[in-house]
Amino acid sequence: MRRDHRTLRIVRLRRGRRRRRLACRSRPRLPVAPGAGEAVSRRTATILAFAWAAVAGGVAGDADDAERHRKILRDALAAFDQAVAATRDDAHVAESLYQKAAAGFESLRADGVDNAAIEYNLGNAYFRLGRLGKAIACYRRAVVFEPTDERILANLKYAREQVEPRITPTGKRALIHKLAFWHYLVPIATRYRIAAVCSVIGWLAMMLWVWQRRRWLLTSGALLVVVALSNAGSVAIQLSEQVRTPPAVIVGDAVTLRLGRGEGYDPALDHPLGPGVEVRILRRRGDWAEVELRDEQTGWLPLSALERI
Repeated sequence: MRRDHRTLRIVRLRRGRRRRRLACRSRPRLPVAPGAGEAVSRRTATILAFAWAAVAGGVAGDADDAERHRKILRDALAAFDQAVAATRDDAHVAESLYQKAAAGFESLRADGVDNAAIEYNLGNAYFRLGRLGKAIACYRRAVVFEPTDERILANLKYAREQVEPRITPTGKRALIHKLAFWHYLVPIATRYRIAAVCSVIGWLAMMLWVWQRRRWLLTSGALLVVVALSNAGSVAIQLSEQVRTPPAVIVGDAVTLRLGRGEGYDPALDHPLGPGVEVRILRRRGDWAEVELRDEQTGWLPLSALERI
């Protein structure tokens, strides 16, 4: 299996009002189709480069945090590669190393170091551990950062194929995804910036038209404002959905979807939902949540069985 290098994107670390950046490069954690074989080279992967710079006003404590994060990341990547090398010879050792790698990535995320590469690598570690639900949750978060990354999308697709039962979106929902492709393929931060820039330039162009009466100013200004409003609306819809009906993944053992919030209610389906099944949380009541599956089936699940994206 060919190995190539992957650059971890610049990660912003927030501490109060200070911002620091950590950039590093690592090897990809899995082949494009995870679990498609163990043909990954057994040579221990190394970190090729680390670069970190503090913005003006940084303090000594910031440098200490950055060095600690570099060490955690270095150890997590090394543990993953050691686990890959040990998989065929000693499954128990490999499992322990995968757990160490996952713990390292989780620690970085808990400290605010989060981006597509962190979530991607964490998802790969959980996939190797057989924790399908956690893996899909991580891949889904990675897609939020990088909606068009082919490796992330390929791993998410492969992981979804392992989920039981297979639940496919309704024709209506699939059509919406196709028609609103921009909404799903462009990161929310990018859409926000496009809306801001197009709005400023568009309104300036129309203000100039009031004075100069040149038709191209009015036409281009109006088009830019339309683009700005479209992107702003897309951002508003996504933020509203994330608040009202946040996406989640079943991460525990197989669980029964019920008609009400309690074990005493009848099952809504004739089969349990396994780890990795994706839902949207419609509302919460105590320790239970009413959810909607990708095929628009609704029911109730224990909150403890879910992990929000």
